[in-house]
Amino acid sequence: MTLAESITGHLTQYLRDCLAQTGGNVTQSAKIAGVHRATFHNLCRRYEIDPEEARAAPSSPESTSKLFARWSLPQRSNVSRT
Repeated sequence: MTLAESITGHLTQYLRDCLAQTGGNVTQSAKIAGVHRATFHNLCRRYEIDPEEARAAPSSPESTSKLFARWSLPQRSNVSRT
Protein backbone atom coordinates (compact mmCIF):
# COMPACT_ATOMS: atom_id res chain seq x y z
CA MET A 1 0.00 0.00 0.00
CA THR A 2 1.38 3.40 -0.94
CA LEU A 3 1.42 6.40 1.36
CA ALA A 4 -1.23 8.11 -0.77
CA GLU A 5 -3.53 5.07 -0.50
CA SER A 6 -3.02 4.94 3.26
CA ILE A 7 -3.78 8.64 3.70
CA THR A 8 -6.87 8.34 1.51
CA GLY A 9 -8.09 5.36 3.52
CA HIS A 10 -7.65 7.17 6.83
CA LEU A 11 -9.23 10.35 5.54
CA THR A 12 -12.30 8.60 4.16
CA GLN A 13 -12.74 6.69 7.42
CA TYR A 14 -12.44 9.94 9.39
CA LEU A 15 -15.06 11.64 7.22
CA ARG A 16 -17.40 8.65 7.65
CA ASP A 17 -16.83 8.66 11.42
CA CYS A 18 -17.65 12.36 11.66
CA LEU A 19 -20.82 11.85 9.65
CA ALA A 20 -21.82 8.82 11.72
CA GLN A 21 -21.37 10.78 14.93
CA THR A 22 -23.61 13.60 13.73
CA GLY A 23 -26.20 11.47 11.98
CA GLY A 24 -25.07 12.73 8.58
CA ASN A 25 -25.16 16.44 9.43
CA VAL A 26 -22.47 17.99 7.23
CA THR A 27 -22.34 21.29 9.15
CA GLN A 28 -21.77 19.58 12.51
CA SER A 29 -19.31 17.12 10.95
CA ALA A 30 -17.32 20.02 9.50
CA LYS A 31 -17.15 21.64 12.96
CA ILE A 32 -15.78 18.42 14.43
CA ALA A 33 -13.21 18.20 11.65
CA GLY A 34 -12.27 21.87 12.04
CA VAL A 35 -12.97 22.78 8.41
CA HIS A 36 -15.52 24.91 6.60
CA ARG A 37 -18.78 23.16 5.67
CA ALA A 38 -18.10 23.56 1.95
CA THR A 39 -14.65 21.99 2.35
CA PHE A 40 -16.12 19.01 4.19
CA HIS A 41 -18.82 18.63 1.55
CA ASN A 42 -16.22 18.80 -1.25
CA LEU A 43 -14.12 16.13 0.45
CA CYS A 44 -17.18 13.88 0.70
CA ARG A 45 -17.84 14.36 -3.00
CA ARG A 46 -14.19 13.75 -3.92
CA TYR A 47 -14.09 10.47 -1.99
CA GLU A 48 -17.64 9.46 -2.99
CA ILE A 49 -19.08 9.57 0.52
CA ASP A 50 -22.83 10.13 0.74
CA PRO A 51 -23.95 11.89 3.96
CA GLU A 52 -27.41 10.39 3.41
CA GLU A 53 -25.99 6.96 4.27
CA ALA A 54 -25.02 8.22 7.72
CA ARG A 55 -28.48 9.70 8.19
CA ALA A 56 -30.01 6.28 7.62
CA ALA A 57 -27.71 4.49 10.10
CA PRO A 58 -28.29 5.13 13.82
CA SER A 59 -25.36 6.48 15.82
CA SER A 60 -24.50 5.01 19.21
CA PRO A 61 -22.75 6.68 22.17
CA GLU A 62 -19.97 4.10 21.79
CA SER A 63 -19.20 5.24 18.25
CA THR A 64 -18.92 8.84 19.48
CA SER A 65 -16.38 8.02 22.18
CA LYS A 66 -14.42 5.78 19.80
CA LEU A 67 -14.30 8.59 17.25
CA PHE A 68 -12.72 11.01 19.68
CA ALA A 69 -10.33 8.38 21.03
CA ARG A 70 -9.20 7.41 17.54
CA TRP A 71 -8.87 10.86 16.04
CA SER A 72 -7.91 13.09 18.96
CA LEU A 73 -4.87 15.22 18.38
CA PRO A 74 -2.21 15.80 20.99
CA GLN A 75 -2.71 18.99 22.95
CA ARG A 76 -0.32 21.84 22.33
CA SER A 77 1.70 22.86 25.33
CA ASN A 78 1.50 26.44 26.50
CA VAL A 79 5.20 27.07 26.50
CA SER A 80 6.01 30.71 26.14
CA ARG A 81 8.84 31.62 23.86
CA THR A 82 10.87 34.58 24.92
